[in-house]
Amino acid sequence: MSRKKLIIAGALIALATLAMLVLNKPVSKSLPADKTTGSPAIGGDFALIDQTGRAVNLQTFAGKHVLMFFGFTHCPDVCPTGLATMNQVVAKLGDSGAQIQQVFVTVDPVRDTQQEMAEYLAHFNGITGLTGTPEQVHTMLKNYKIYAQKNPHDGDDVNEYMMDHSSLFYLLDKNGKFVTFFQSTMAVDDMVREIQQALIRDAEDGS
Repeated sequence: MSRKKLIIAGALIALATLAMLVLNKPVSKSLPADKTTGSPAIGGDFALIDQTGRAVNLQTFAGKHVLMFFGFTHCPDVCPTGLATMNQVVAKLGDSGAQIQQVFVTVDPVRDTQQEMAEYLAHFNGITGLTGTPEQVHTMLKNYKIYAQKNPHDGDDVNEYMMDHSSLFYLLDKNGKFVTFFQSTMAVDDMVREIQQALIRDAEDGS
C-alpha cells in the first residue's frame, strides 16, 4: 500500500474514533461579526481547473450550495480527515445532500497538479478538486481569507515539505455567497444541522 493510501486510511480510522468521542457533545462556534452577514469580504470569483482539467469558476457551481475545504494532498491527517468529514456530512443530509457541491481547494499548487488531485480524490466520493498556477491559487486564498505557508524541510528532497494552513470548511449559498464557516473539529451532526438550517432559510427566501 502506498504512503498516501496509508495516510488516508489512517485518517478515516481517526475520524471514526473522533466521531465516537464527540457524539452528543455540545460544540460552540463563534463567528467574527463581519462573517455573520455573508459579506463579500470573504469569497468571490476565481479561475482554476478541476481534477479533470475543466476550467472552473464560481459560476460553475451556480444553483448548488458549496461546502469547501482547503488543504493539500501530502497532508498527513487534517486534510484526508476533512474530506472524509465532508463525505459523511453529505451522506447524513440524505436527499438534501444533492443540493451540496463538495469542493477541495489546494493550498499547494506546485505539487498538487491535476493528475495528483485526481489520484488523491479517487479515494473520496463526489469531491471536486481545484488547482491552478501558484498565482491563481494565491489569489483565491487571499480572497477567501485562507492562511497557507510552506513549512521548510531540512532534508535533501525539495519536494518533501509540509504546509501550514487554515483548517476550515466554508459554506457558500447557491449564488456563491459566503454563508458561514465550520471548524474542522466540529462534530459531523452539528455541521449537518447547521447546513440543513441554511438550506431551509434559502428555500424560504427563494434565493
